[in-house]
Amino acid sequence: MSMEYTAAYLQLLDLVYKKMAMTSVLEANADAVRPDERNPKVIYTRSLAIAEGLATYSRANGYDDTTAEVNWESHTFAMDRGKMFDFDAIN
Repeated sequence: MSMEYTAAYLQLLDLVYKKMAMTSVLEANADAVRPDERNPKVIYTRSLAIAEGLATYSRANGYDDTTAEVNWESHTFAMDRGKMFDFDAIN
């Protein structure tokens, strides 16, 4: 009975958890964050580096040429956090 009850509300529980999870911002833009396959405490975030910053715009020549590159910065989690909860059907 409890497994059937769980299966019936699993999608709803997933939505509630995703909304309340502090890391849901990482799930919203999954292309900008990727995990390290070998170390679960490390994630990589995408950053954009522009070589020269803003330049002077010329009406005759347009924009100056510059380079931009995407880098992946590693971030290590300082602690593990989580929450466990129990729920039962009340008849």
